[in-house]
Amino acid sequence: MGGKMGVTGNTGEGARDAGAPGASGAGAILDAVYDGVFSVRADGTVAGANLRAGEMFRAAPGEFAGGSVFPLFCIDGGELRRQAQIVLTGGGFFQAETRCLRRDGSSFQGEVAVGRVAGQELDAPLCFVVRDISVRHKAQQDLRHALERMEAISRARMEFVSNVSHELRTPLTSMIYAVKNMQNGLAGAMGEKAKQYLERLEADCQRLLGTVNDILDLRQMENHTLVLVKRRMAPMVVAREAADSLRVQANAKNIRISVEEVPRIDFCLGDIAKMERVFINIIGNAIKFTPSGGTISVETARDDALPGMTLVKITDTGVGIPAEDIPKVTARYFQVGDQPVGTGLGLAITKELLELHGGKLKIESPPKGAANGTCVTVALPIAEAPNFIVIGRADSAFAAAVVDGLRRRDIKFTRINGGHEAVRACVEHRPDIVALCGDTDDMSATEFVTKTRNDRRLRDLPIVFFREGGGATDATARLMDAFRVPIITEHTGEREAVAAILRGMRA
Repeated sequence: MGGKMGVTGNTGEGARDAGAPGASGAGAILDAVYDGVFSVRADGTVAGANLRAGEMFRAAPGEFAGGSVFPLFCIDGGELRRQAQIVLTGGGFFQAETRCLRRDGSSFQGEVAVGRVAGQELDAPLCFVVRDISVRHKAQQDLRHALERMEAISRARMEFVSNVSHELRTPLTSMIYAVKNMQNGLAGAMGEKAKQYLERLEADCQRLLGTVNDILDLRQMENHTLVLVKRRMAPMVVAREAADSLRVQANAKNIRISVEEVPRIDFCLGDIAKMERVFINIIGNAIKFTPSGGTISVETARDDALPGMTLVKITDTGVGIPAEDIPKVTARYFQVGDQPVGTGLGLAITKELLELHGGKLKIESPPKGAANGTCVTVALPIAEAPNFIVIGRADSAFAAAVVDGLRRRDIKFTRINGGHEAVRACVEHRPDIVALCGDTDDMSATEFVTKTRNDRRLRDLPIVFFREGGGATDATARLMDAFRVPIITEHTGEREAVAAILRGMRA
């Protein structure tokens, strides 16, 4: 490639320099190359160029020869010269995208590559290859602008949906609150038919509120602003509460929901409200796609293939999911079948929330050993069991029931008879929850609650109050309500007592 190459305008073969090679040999090959090729000396002056270079830069014959190559490019001249010297002395290549300046003052987007020509004592040891990428560059720009417009539209859409969701959430919450008050008799006695209507109204409000919360969570996840408030929780207990909240919908379709009674309870660290939504989404889907007379089961398990994880399995006898759609059902807005039901967000948000908890979601359809239906498995990392303190007189029947239930489920607890000792233990050990079973040996229940709530170290300590001998007095009830302490006045055994404590952990 040494010596001169053909220097062109747009006149073809007749435009060559007198010293250029003929139509045969290296010069002819270079003239057939679609890219512009410059032969450059060590000082940066052009020794020759092929025909395409003249066409690209709109140069007259002979204009390149002897001139500097660097002004042809918008790259900083000093930087390009430095890179060329690096290539000259060390080999290799240098490549960059840049604006290329034509002789008539116009420019085009190009890609320049600098390489070293092998050989000894060449007159022009550097080769500059220039490719016109104007079409590609414009396509990239158009694509980038289209993506920016799509992102702007998507942000505007999500902003609108989020604002509407915020507007819906407040009245929905008020409606649920009003319905609950009516169910609790605040508006007076109601007939059985009215109670059924209220149950359905509450269920529909809760379902719509769940959709609103899904949309709001989705926006927070997209903006990376979703914050999880993690605390120790029992996934199986959260799943049971989710199932209980959906029984009205299940009963309306004559679907039976069964929740396994487990002798041992696994605990995890998680955001209880978010995990409740996870189970409501899964069980709600099972209700949607299970025909009348079907069943849904909720059970816990462990799997040797997932060490350190506890599993909650929700299995239904519904229509199932086509095998080809199983990988897609956790994608946002994807819906199975030609008649969409819901928003297509439930399983997508469920999967993302589980991943934020370090968990996993597995879907099988049909489940092993079944001809139809779906099994959705939630896997969460097992955490250390919570620490409970059970307080009450030595002869407290409630305390005995609580202790028996905790012991059967292999849950750690400390049994204390005296109120003063209990306060000291709470300060020292920071239990996850206190089961206050009536008065203590040396302190009334109200005195204990007042003392802990007035201690800044224990102000947020969850407490569940078991009231022996029927309902609490008005004064006790008012104080417990003021300090956000739930009162349990009825129970039939240790299972209900433990369930009440585990529910109290979310206070």
